[in-house]
This record gives sequence, C-alpha cells and structure tokens, in this order.
Amino acid sequence: MPRPKKSAVGSIAALEAALVEARRERDEALLALATERELTNALRLQLRQPPIEVARYPAGTGLGPPPLRYELADKLNDSAKKALGPVHRAAKSLLGRKPQGAGRR
Repeated sequence: MPRPKKSAVGSIAALEAALVEARRERDEALLALATERELTNALRLQLRQPPIEVARYPAGTGLGPPPLRYELADKLNDSAKKALGPVHRAAKSLLGRKPQGAGRR
C-alpha cells in the first residue's frame, strides 16, 4: 500500500475528526430515539387496551346452501356406501379385526 503524502496526512486527520463527530451525533440521536421509545412503551403499558371486537353473526344466519359439488359428492358417497356395504362387512369379517383408527376417539 502506498504511503500517503505529507499533505494527505492533514486531510486524513480532518476526515478522522469528522468521522468521530458524525459517530458522536449518531450516538446522541440513537440515545434520544431509545429514550423516546422507552417512554412511549411505558405509557402504552399503563394505558388500558381497547377490547378486541369479535364479529358476531345473528342467530339463524347460516352460510347458505352448500355448493353443488358438495351435494354431488355426498350423493356419490351415499350410493357407494349402499352398494359396497355388504362387501365391506364381508372383508372385515374375513380379516377378523377392527380397521385401523376404529375406537380411537
């Protein structure tokens, strides 16, 4: 690294002094900000918080009719249960055990 010239040494000292001053000003500003935050936090903790409003719906108002795809899926499941019910019972008796998850409630 090249050595600075003698005239550059004076400018380096001036830059270092300016840097020290800028750091001091920054530290003062951060201290003032921290003090202000501590004050507002202390005030906020002492104030009573407003209650949280929970949306309330009138009794009897539902979500409306289910979508058509739900109705179709329910009908398909009901018909599958009716058609495959005896097959399911026969398979269960052949295995001689409860299906997994039965009675876990």
